[in-house]
Amino acid sequence: MNFRKKLFVIFLPVIVLSISIISITTYWQGKRTVWECQEEMMRKMVEKTLGDLDNWFEDRLREGLLFSKNQIFIKALLGENTEIAQNMLEEYLNASPIYENLFLADAEGVEKLDAVGVSVGLDVKTIPIFAPMIKRTMAGEVGISPVGKSPSTGRPVVLITTPVFDEKEELIGMVGTPLELNAYSDEAISLFKIGESGYLFMVDENGTYLAHPKKEWILERNISQYD
Repeated sequence: MNFRKKLFVIFLPVIVLSISIISITTYWQGKRTVWECQEEMMRKMVEKTLGDLDNWFEDRLREGLLFSKNQIFIKALLGENTEIAQNMLEEYLNASPIYENLFLADAEGVEKLDAVGVSVGLDVKTIPIFAPMIKRTMAGEVGISPVGKSPSTGRPVVLITTPVFDEKEELIGMVGTPLELNAYSDEAISLFKIGESGYLFMVDENGTYLAHPKKEWILERNISQYD
């Protein structure tokens, strides 16, 4: 065996090993780059979703304010034109699937009219998760609840209550606009896909699912169950 062949035999494993190391390094660098790109994409997606959620809630707050200024609703809380107000609540609900219900309550938080027709007479402040924001609205401020189960349908909702004042600026009641969380999940969460099987979901500060492609998990399961 000549010297050249000896060199080849000696260096061949080194060359193969070097190529393997370069290939592995390139693979992991490429994999890291792909992951970093995916991570950046997910970060931007989350930022966009949060921005959309803020805008979505701002729109709902504005709608609640408009409802509270509606003269038909004001008169209904004073005992006038209740049938007209009932029809209007039903029309608004049918036209807006983002709402789980719409109701008018007196200054103590007791429902007087509701679009679904199942919760008239309900004292909303007796429901623990909604009580703090009802009391806040009784003090003349807009109330926004945590996510909870609707007493009307059992579905997950965020309840916004907006105070209603008469012409003397005295509190006469409130407009309740429970937001249908499943509608938001369908609109802003379930449609997003990450790769072949990834998806977005939203949890509260305790880890309870608030939005998820599997609607049966919302308010029923906690992310800690899958650690």
